[in-house]
Amino acid sequence: QQVSLAPDSLNSYSERGRFYYRTGNFKAAIPDFEKVYQAAPYNETAALGLAQSYQGIQLYQNALDVFQHVIKLNPHSADAFRGLGEVNDAMGNTVSALQNYQQYLNLATDPDAAIVERVKQLQAG
Repeated sequence: QQVSLAPDSLNSYSERGRFYYRTGNFKAAIPDFEKVYQAAPYNETAALGLAQSYQGIQLYQNALDVFQHVIKLNPHSADAFRGLGEVNDAMGNTVSALQNYQQYLNLATDPDAAIVERVKQLQAG
């Protein structure tokens, strides 16, 4: 069934994408987030969900590209910097990962202890 991309349906796609993401079904979340991202690339929430879903199925380059887009939309997005750090870390780009994690720590109001520990490990070499 074809669904038109009126604002209400964009919200429906975004909500369904978030539901799939929260339940760990990243592959199902991606098409919904992609629909919103293509129609409304300024939608930070959907873009972040798309990037995190790509990350969840190890499509790291896709995740990097979308996390970077989120940072252009909002240079104060702690979640986007954390995601960039995690993806760079997974790809073996530890210098970039450390920079991204440090930016996350500067922006996060309640930083994740695992990221704090990972930064210590990366700094120690």
